[in-house]
Amino acid sequence: IHDIGRVSLPITPSQAKTLKAHSWKTNDDVFTNIYQVEEHSIDIQNPLWDSSLSKLIKTVAFKLGIRPDDLSAKLDMLLYMEKGSSIDWCSDVEEDDNIVGSMLIQLPSVFTGGKISVFDGDEEVDEEDEANFITSFNMGGPNNEAEFACHFVCHYSDCQYEIEEITSGSRVLLRYSLCYSINDVAS
Repeated sequence: IHDIGRVSLPITPSQAKTLKAHSWKTNDDVFTNIYQVEEHSIDIQNPLWDSSLSKLIKTVAFKLGIRPDDLSAKLDMLLYMEKGSSIDWCSDVEEDDNIVGSMLIQLPSVFTGGKISVFDGDEEVDEEDEANFITSFNMGGPNNEAEFACHFVCHYSDCQYEIEEITSGSRVLLRYSLCYSINDVAS
């Protein structure tokens, strides 16, 4: 991260302190204690990242019902969450008509809590049926898998989502916009 240097994962307490000093903190009705770093300040140096991301985009395209050649991902920001951080139910407001969704990639992190839930119904769903439209992801937290591997969740732009409060430790996420563009494939 520019102005910080290399960040090891899981992030160390001293690196977290430096990251927080070089980011902006969002604390409002929806975002509680979320630290954000803009994409132009992020430089991913892992030589396998681009090929791994490309494979992940193909998986995401399949899950979303989009032809893999028509989906790409654009890094938006890094999110840092620590004990007490959460995101209440919200949806992403996209200014670009080509953006069809969002993807969060959780980098190796040590934390508890922080379950991510996605609501894929509409506002007219009966309260008793609401649970049928919510999918939740623990992101490796309960089994301590999060410390050793990346995890991801994706959703369409019109879906609401929440991230429950982190109860201990910290989590580092990369937020990507999922962009749709029709690419002609030669026959």
